[in-house]
Amino acid sequence: MTQSYETMQNQVAATSATTLLTGGVSRGPARGRLRSADTTDYLVPRTRSKLGERAFCVSGPLAWNSLPESLRTVDCITTFRRRLKTHFFNLYLS
Repeated sequence: MTQSYETMQNQVAATSATTLLTGGVSRGPARGRLRSADTTDYLVPRTRSKLGERAFCVSGPLAWNSLPESLRTVDCITTFRRRLKTHFFNLYLS
């Protein structure tokens, strides 16, 4: 999750970001006028098998997109880690 956060905040080198999440962020010139253009979602690549669904380039964006928007838009990495831990504890305890 922190790798996804750092990629979203452009704190990871470009080569590392492209190998980390091949789908990329859902931004681009064609999406500029859509309501979804301002979201912090990652594009999830399509797969044809169950094995492909387990790959990090698919499961990483799915996990990131499942987080609440308020958690994905935090500015500081330490705040993100603290809120992520709280989010997972709340999921576990409820």
